[in-house]
Amino acid sequence: MERNPAEHLREVLAPREKGHFAAIGSDGLPEFLRALNANEACMGLPVRVAMRLMLLVFVRTSELIETPWAEIDLETGEWVIPWRHMKRGKRRINPDKTDHHVCLSRQGLALLRQLHRLTGGGTWLFPNMRDPKRPMSDNALLKALERMGYKGDMTGHGFRSLAMSTLKERLGYRHEVLDRQLAHAQKDKLESAYDRASYLEERRAMMQRCADYLGNPPIFRAGFK
Repeated sequence: MERNPAEHLREVLAPREKGHFAAIGSDGLPEFLRALNANEACMGLPVRVAMRLMLLVFVRTSELIETPWAEIDLETGEWVIPWRHMKRGKRRINPDKTDHHVCLSRQGLALLRQLHRLTGGGTWLFPNMRDPKRPMSDNALLKALERMGYKGDMTGHGFRSLAMSTLKERLGYRHEVLDRQLAHAQKDKLESAYDRASYLEERRAMMQRCADYLGNPPIFRAGFK
């Protein structure tokens, strides 16, 4: 076509407004953990593990469910997501070629070892029940949240917002350390030039403290601390 047929509709159609993903705040965390424990019988083991890992690792939903076992070393506890699998690494223009260190806590590693006994013979941490050659759909997590009574109030991405508010408001961690753990883009060009793993030791300690703060997997029945 030689022209844009929608050009004259700019004065008629309102622009799409970007919104935030639904997420609870740190004040709602105790009740969320209680609801998670109460509804575990309605979830299969992979979904239960996925929900708890979302609380413990802060990765994006797609980065979790599309992770192959080949990216995790259960002996050393190392989980490094290649940059090509990260959101900013998938950009067509100027992709961020920084691998992401997830920084596993003892509790997170224990969950992965538990999961490995069930799905470790295949490619994915969370294989699709209908087609094991594909990863699990994020709808599985959304349905679990719906059964917990959090439809419209919490999403897979909301776990990242929850982590940010909890670690800043309750545990007093610095924003820049959290940004690195969440693999956020650095707004400052000079800051973005530094290695993303420069806070690695601090991030490891932070992730362990967060896991201890939540309780003990696999079902967090130690309660909210």
